[in-house]
Amino acid sequence: MRPGTVALTFDDGPDPAWTPQILRVLHEKQVPATFFVVGRHVAGHPELVRAQTAAGHEVGLHTFTHADLATAPVWQTRLELAASRAVLAGATGENTILLRPPYSSMPDAVGNRDWHAALRAGALGYLTVLSTRDGLDWEAHTPQDIVDGATPQDGRGAVVLLHDGGGDRSRTVAALGPLIDTLKARGYRFTTLSEAVGLPSQTTPAPTFDRWYGTALIGLIQAAVAVPPPPPRGCCTRSRCSPPLACSCSPQPRPHTGGAAAPRPCPCPCCASRP
Repeated sequence: MRPGTVALTFDDGPDPAWTPQILRVLHEKQVPATFFVVGRHVAGHPELVRAQTAAGHEVGLHTFTHADLATAPVWQTRLELAASRAVLAGATGENTILLRPPYSSMPDAVGNRDWHAALRAGALGYLTVLSTRDGLDWEAHTPQDIVDGATPQDGRGAVVLLHDGGGDRSRTVAALGPLIDTLKARGYRFTTLSEAVGLPSQTTPAPTFDRWYGTALIGLIQAAVAVPPPPPRGCCTRSRCSPPLACSCSPQPRPHTGGAAAPRPCPCPCCASRP
Protein backbone atom coordinates (compact mmCIF):
# COMPACT_ATOMS: atom_id res chain seq x y z
CA MET A 1 0.00 0.00 0.00
CA ARG A 2 1.45 3.34 -1.04
CA PRO A 3 2.21 5.74 1.84
CA GLY A 4 -0.10 8.72 2.09
CA THR A 5 -2.82 6.96 0.11
CA VAL A 6 -6.25 5.90 1.36
CA ALA A 7 -8.80 3.67 -0.32
CA LEU A 8 -12.23 4.00 1.27
CA THR A 9 -14.21 0.77 0.95
CA PHE A 10 -17.84 0.09 1.82
CA ASP A 11 -19.43 -3.32 2.42
CA ASP A 12 -22.95 -4.77 2.58
CA GLY A 13 -24.78 -2.44 0.20
CA PRO A 14 -26.35 -1.15 -1.83
CA ASP A 15 -28.95 0.11 0.61
CA PRO A 16 -31.62 2.62 -0.48
CA ALA A 17 -31.43 4.43 2.86
CA TRP A 18 -27.66 4.85 3.22
CA THR A 19 -25.91 4.34 -0.12
CA PRO A 20 -27.32 7.53 -1.73
CA GLN A 21 -26.24 9.57 1.30
CA ILE A 22 -22.72 8.16 1.17
CA LEU A 23 -22.54 8.78 -2.57
CA ARG A 24 -23.62 12.37 -1.94
CA VAL A 25 -20.81 12.96 0.58
CA LEU A 26 -18.23 11.38 -1.74
CA HIS A 27 -19.44 13.60 -4.58
CA GLU A 28 -19.27 16.75 -2.44
CA LYS A 29 -15.74 15.87 -1.31
CA GLN A 30 -14.66 14.68 -4.79
CA VAL A 31 -13.38 11.37 -3.37
CA PRO A 32 -13.51 7.96 -5.09
CA ALA A 33 -14.34 4.77 -3.22
CA THR A 34 -14.74 1.03 -3.71
CA PHE A 35 -18.06 -0.66 -2.91
CA PHE A 36 -18.26 -4.38 -2.17
CA VAL A 37 -21.85 -5.20 -3.00
CA VAL A 38 -24.13 -8.04 -1.88
CA GLY A 39 -25.70 -9.69 -4.93
CA ARG A 40 -29.26 -9.87 -3.64
CA HIS A 41 -29.13 -6.15 -2.83
CA VAL A 42 -27.84 -5.45 -6.34
CA ALA A 43 -30.81 -7.37 -7.73
CA GLY A 44 -33.16 -5.34 -5.54
CA HIS A 45 -31.61 -1.95 -6.32
CA PRO A 46 -29.61 -2.11 -9.56
CA GLU A 47 -30.01 1.65 -10.03
CA LEU A 48 -27.82 2.26 -6.96
CA VAL A 49 -24.94 0.21 -8.36
CA ARG A 50 -25.28 2.01 -11.66
CA ALA A 51 -25.03 5.28 -9.74
CA GLN A 52 -21.82 4.06 -8.11
CA THR A 53 -20.13 3.15 -11.37
CA ALA A 54 -21.45 6.25 -13.15
CA ALA A 55 -19.80 8.39 -10.46
CA GLY A 56 -16.45 6.69 -11.12
CA HIS A 57 -16.39 4.44 -8.08
CA GLU A 58 -15.06 0.89 -8.16
CA VAL A 59 -17.31 -2.10 -7.41
CA GLY A 60 -16.36 -5.51 -6.06
CA LEU A 61 -18.30 -8.57 -4.90
CA HIS A 62 -19.39 -9.43 -1.36
CA THR A 63 -21.17 -12.74 -2.24
CA PHE A 64 -24.86 -13.03 -3.06
CA THR A 65 -26.38 -13.66 0.38
CA HIS A 66 -23.56 -12.40 2.64
CA ALA A 67 -22.45 -16.00 3.13
CA ASP A 68 -19.43 -16.94 5.24
CA LEU A 69 -17.11 -18.43 2.63
CA ALA A 70 -14.84 -19.83 5.34
CA THR A 71 -17.55 -22.32 6.32
CA ALA A 72 -19.48 -22.63 3.04
CA PRO A 73 -19.10 -25.84 0.98
CA VAL A 74 -17.43 -25.53 -2.40
CA TRP A 75 -20.74 -25.74 -4.32
CA GLN A 76 -22.17 -22.83 -2.34
CA THR A 77 -19.05 -20.72 -2.88
CA ARG A 78 -19.33 -21.27 -6.63
CA LEU A 79 -23.04 -20.41 -6.62
CA GLU A 80 -22.60 -17.30 -4.45
CA LEU A 81 -19.89 -15.87 -6.66
CA ALA A 82 -21.50 -16.81 -9.97
CA ALA A 83 -24.85 -15.26 -9.00
CA SER A 84 -23.15 -12.11 -7.69
CA ARG A 85 -21.13 -11.73 -10.85
CA ALA A 86 -24.25 -12.25 -12.98
CA VAL A 87 -26.41 -9.60 -11.32
CA LEU A 88 -23.54 -7.11 -11.38
CA ALA A 89 -23.17 -7.69 -15.12
CA GLY A 90 -26.92 -7.24 -15.54
CA ALA A 91 -27.01 -4.05 -13.48
CA THR A 92 -23.89 -2.32 -14.81
CA GLY A 93 -22.69 -4.20 -17.88
CA GLU A 94 -19.39 -4.88 -16.11
CA ASN A 95 -17.52 -7.78 -14.54
CA THR A 96 -15.06 -7.66 -11.66
CA ILE A 97 -12.69 -10.10 -10.00
CA LEU A 98 -12.49 -8.15 -6.73
CA LEU A 99 -13.95 -10.06 -3.78
CA ARG A 100 -14.21 -9.18 -0.14
CA PRO A 101 -15.43 -12.18 1.86
CA PRO A 102 -18.12 -11.38 4.42
CA TYR A 103 -16.96 -11.36 8.05
CA SER A 104 -13.39 -10.59 6.98
CA SER A 105 -11.40 -7.67 8.26
CA MET A 106 -7.63 -7.25 8.48
CA PRO A 107 -4.87 -9.71 7.53
CA ASP A 108 -3.90 -10.49 11.13
CA ALA A 109 -7.43 -11.82 11.71
CA VAL A 110 -7.22 -14.39 8.90
CA GLY A 111 -7.51 -17.94 10.20
CA ASN A 112 -6.83 -21.25 8.51
CA ARG A 113 -10.36 -21.60 7.13
CA ASP A 114 -10.30 -18.01 5.83
CA TRP A 115 -7.02 -18.69 4.07
CA HIS A 116 -8.36 -21.79 2.37
CA ALA A 117 -11.51 -19.89 1.35
CA ALA A 118 -9.30 -17.25 -0.29
CA LEU A 119 -7.40 -19.99 -2.12
CA ARG A 120 -10.67 -21.48 -3.40
CA ALA A 121 -11.83 -18.07 -4.58
CA GLY A 122 -8.46 -17.52 -6.25
CA ALA A 123 -8.81 -20.79 -8.11
CA LEU A 124 -12.12 -19.46 -9.46
CA GLY A 125 -10.39 -16.32 -10.69
CA TYR A 126 -11.16 -13.87 -7.87
CA LEU A 127 -8.80 -11.55 -6.02
CA THR A 128 -9.54 -11.49 -2.29
CA VAL A 129 -9.43 -8.04 -0.69
CA LEU A 130 -9.01 -7.34 3.03
CA SER A 131 -8.53 -4.05 4.89
CA THR A 132 -5.80 -2.43 6.95
CA ARG A 133 -7.98 -0.02 8.98
CA ASP A 134 -11.41 -0.95 10.34
CA GLY A 135 -13.74 1.91 11.26
CA LEU A 136 -15.84 -0.55 13.27
CA ASP A 137 -18.87 1.50 12.30
CA TRP A 138 -21.16 -1.44 13.07
CA GLU A 139 -20.43 -1.04 16.79
CA ALA A 140 -19.29 2.58 17.14
CA HIS A 141 -21.20 4.77 19.59
CA THR A 142 -20.39 8.09 17.92
CA PRO A 143 -19.19 9.32 14.52
CA GLN A 144 -15.91 10.37 16.14
CA ASP A 145 -15.29 6.75 17.14
CA ILE A 146 -15.47 5.85 13.46
CA VAL A 147 -13.12 8.68 12.46
CA ASP A 148 -10.60 7.60 15.12
CA GLY A 149 -10.73 3.94 14.10
CA ALA A 150 -10.47 4.62 10.37
CA THR A 151 -7.60 7.12 10.49
CA PRO A 152 -4.21 5.56 9.64
CA GLN A 153 -1.18 6.32 11.74
CA ASP A 154 2.21 7.82 10.87
CA GLY A 155 1.34 8.61 7.25
CA ARG A 156 0.86 4.99 6.30
CA GLY A 157 -1.40 4.07 3.43
CA ALA A 158 -4.64 2.31 4.31
CA VAL A 159 -7.54 0.34 2.96
CA VAL A 160 -10.35 1.55 5.22
CA LEU A 161 -13.33 -0.71 5.95
CA LEU A 162 -16.74 0.94 6.38
CA HIS A 163 -20.33 -0.07 5.57
CA ASP A 164 -23.15 1.38 3.48
CA GLY A 165 -25.65 -1.36 4.35
CA GLY A 166 -26.45 -4.11 6.81
CA GLY A 167 -27.95 -1.91 9.54
CA ASP A 168 -28.26 1.64 10.77
CA ARG A 169 -25.42 3.51 9.05
CA SER A 170 -26.37 7.01 10.17
CA ARG A 171 -23.16 7.28 12.18
CA THR A 172 -21.13 6.22 9.14
CA VAL A 173 -22.77 8.93 7.05
CA ALA A 174 -22.10 11.49 9.79
CA ALA A 175 -18.46 10.39 10.14
CA LEU A 176 -17.57 10.24 6.46
CA GLY A 177 -17.21 13.98 5.81
CA PRO A 178 -15.08 14.65 8.92
CA LEU A 179 -12.94 11.58 8.15
CA ILE A 180 -12.21 12.81 4.63
CA ASP A 181 -11.49 16.33 5.88
CA THR A 182 -9.13 14.99 8.56
CA LEU A 183 -7.17 12.87 6.10
CA LYS A 184 -6.98 15.61 3.48
CA ALA A 185 -5.61 17.99 6.14
CA ARG A 186 -2.86 15.45 6.79
CA GLY A 187 -1.93 15.29 3.13
CA TYR A 188 -3.59 12.01 2.18
CA ARG A 189 -4.86 11.35 -1.32
CA PHE A 190 -7.85 9.13 -2.06
CA THR A 191 -8.00 6.45 -4.75
CA THR A 192 -9.92 3.34 -5.64
CA LEU A 193 -8.63 0.12 -4.18
CA SER A 194 -7.01 -1.09 -7.41
CA GLU A 195 -5.12 2.16 -7.88
CA ALA A 196 -4.06 2.23 -4.24
CA VAL A 197 -2.20 -1.07 -4.56
CA GLY A 198 -0.78 -0.29 -8.00
CA LEU A 199 -3.06 -2.54 -10.05
CA PRO A 200 -4.89 -1.68 -13.26
CA SER A 201 -8.66 -1.53 -13.05
CA GLN A 202 -10.10 -4.91 -12.14
CA THR A 203 -13.39 -4.07 -13.84
CA THR A 204 -13.97 -5.16 -17.43
CA PRO A 205 -16.95 -4.94 -19.83
CA ALA A 206 -19.20 -7.97 -19.44
CA PRO A 207 -19.84 -10.14 -22.50
CA THR A 208 -23.24 -9.77 -24.11
CA PHE A 209 -24.47 -13.13 -22.80
CA ASP A 210 -23.46 -12.22 -19.23
CA ARG A 211 -25.39 -8.95 -19.47
CA TRP A 212 -28.51 -10.66 -20.82
CA TYR A 213 -28.31 -13.45 -18.27
CA GLY A 214 -27.76 -11.01 -15.42
CA THR A 215 -30.64 -8.82 -16.53
CA ALA A 216 -32.94 -11.85 -16.69
CA LEU A 217 -31.81 -13.00 -13.24
CA ILE A 218 -32.52 -9.56 -11.77
CA GLY A 219 -35.99 -9.61 -13.32
CA LEU A 220 -36.74 -13.07 -11.94
CA ILE A 221 -35.58 -12.10 -8.45
CA GLN A 222 -37.61 -8.89 -8.45
CA ALA A 223 -40.69 -10.77 -9.68
CA ALA A 224 -40.29 -13.40 -6.97
CA VAL A 225 -40.01 -10.74 -4.28
CA ALA A 226 -43.12 -8.97 -5.61
CA VAL A 227 -45.31 -12.07 -5.30
CA PRO A 228 -47.27 -11.85 -2.01
CA PRO A 229 -46.98 -14.85 0.30
CA PRO A 230 -50.02 -17.14 0.57
CA PRO A 231 -52.27 -16.65 3.60
CA PRO A 232 -51.70 -18.99 6.54
CA ARG A 233 -53.33 -22.34 6.07
CA GLY A 234 -56.94 -22.33 7.25
CA CYS A 235 -57.45 -18.57 7.03
CA CYS A 236 -60.43 -17.22 5.16
CA THR A 237 -59.94 -15.46 1.82
CA ARG A 238 -63.27 -16.41 0.24
CA SER A 239 -65.38 -13.85 -1.51
CA ARG A 240 -68.53 -14.70 0.43
CA CYS A 241 -66.99 -12.97 3.43
CA SER A 242 -67.70 -9.24 3.29
CA PRO A 243 -65.03 -8.07 2.74
CA PRO A 244 -62.82 -11.12 2.03
CA LEU A 245 -60.54 -11.78 4.99
CA ALA A 246 -56.89 -12.73 4.99
CA CYS A 247 -56.46 -12.84 8.73
CA SER A 248 -53.43 -13.93 10.68
CA CYS A 249 -55.00 -16.82 12.57
CA SER A 250 -55.37 -14.85 15.75
CA PRO A 251 -56.89 -16.95 18.55
CA GLN A 252 -59.47 -14.19 19.12
CA PRO A 253 -62.75 -14.43 17.15
CA ARG A 254 -63.01 -11.82 14.44
CA PRO A 255 -66.48 -10.85 13.14
CA HIS A 256 -67.24 -10.26 9.49
CA THR A 257 -68.03 -6.68 8.61
CA GLY A 258 -70.32 -4.81 6.24
CA GLY A 259 -72.22 -6.16 3.28
CA ALA A 260 -75.84 -5.91 2.26
CA ALA A 261 -76.53 -9.50 3.18
CA ALA A 262 -75.17 -11.36 6.17
CA PRO A 263 -72.57 -13.88 4.98
CA ARG A 264 -72.68 -17.51 5.90
CA PRO A 265 -70.75 -18.73 8.92
CA CYS A 266 -67.08 -18.95 8.13
CA PRO A 267 -65.29 -22.17 9.08
CA CYS A 268 -61.94 -20.45 9.34
CA PRO A 269 -60.69 -21.09 12.91
CA CYS A 270 -59.35 -17.56 13.28
CA CYS A 271 -62.70 -16.04 12.28
CA ALA A 272 -64.63 -18.43 14.55
CA SER A 273 -68.21 -19.13 13.46
CA ARG A 274 -69.68 -15.68 13.83
CA PRO A 275 -71.88 -14.57 10.91
